[in-house]
Amino acid sequence: MERLKSSLDYILHKLTGTRSLIGVLGLIAILSWIAVFANAESGQFKVYFFDVGQGDAIFIELPDGRQILIDGGPNDKVVEKLNQVMPFWDRSIDIVIATHADADHITGLVPVLGHYDVGAIIWNGAEAGTKIFREFQEAMSGENAEVIVGKCCMQFALSQDIFFEILYPLNRAGSDPARLSGQNDFSIVIRFVYGDDSFLFTGDIERRAEYKIIEQNLNINSNVLKVAHHGSKTSSSELFLGKVSPKTAVISVGRDNSYGHPHEAILQRLAKYDIEIRRTDMEGDILILSNGNSF
Repeated sequence: MERLKSSLDYILHKLTGTRSLIGVLGLIAILSWIAVFANAESGQFKVYFFDVGQGDAIFIELPDGRQILIDGGPNDKVVEKLNQVMPFWDRSIDIVIATHADADHITGLVPVLGHYDVGAIIWNGAEAGTKIFREFQEAMSGENAEVIVGKCCMQFALSQDIFFEILYPLNRAGSDPARLSGQNDFSIVIRFVYGDDSFLFTGDIERRAEYKIIEQNLNINSNVLKVAHHGSKTSSSELFLGKVSPKTAVISVGRDNSYGHPHEAILQRLAKYDIEIRRTDMEGDILILSNGNSF
């Protein structure tokens, strides 16, 4: 409601400045009805896997209207996508999560932090010696947001029956890029739970990180799996898939990408376990709805 109020105040100020009294009164009536519907809980947990090309951008809307963005893709296309699913007056996002500092995950977060008021930013704490990481760091520093370095086993309760937990990295990743074998295996891995439904978001982790998670005996069983690393053959091991046991696997991947993602071996492995495969390069934006009992 605070978002609506701040946006309404701004619009009214602009319209009052032009003395458009009729427009103001009409807008008040329209936005009043919008506010009624916006505050009514739909009971639906919405997960959008945006088609942003070769990268990840996942937008989550809770039944009460709160919003979470996981990664921003390789360009500013994510802002266009957000404009399509968010009300025009909504200029804030509650939580932004950067799984790791690769360009295909954080580039779009720079304009997002410029366009939206963000309540909290969660990132893995592993710095990168790249221009886009410096831009992301500057944008993060300039945002009036709580900044959290995510690690296992942080848990965030969002309501009585909705929470998410960070399963990986196991400890703070550190800030020395020289000692990193790459950002992928420091990706934040998050499991969202709404009632009986669960979603596992894996960033770009590879087999080494998958095995570390399994060794910790963490609960990774989930109905929906965001396939790691765009379907690379270095991820989604049989052991990991067996522990997750998803009904649906979503692959965020660019059309005709130069990496050959998703790899045929991964597609065959998912099919072997009778897992439904959904791909942004084939479907475009993918929306999964959950009522807490089914999706």
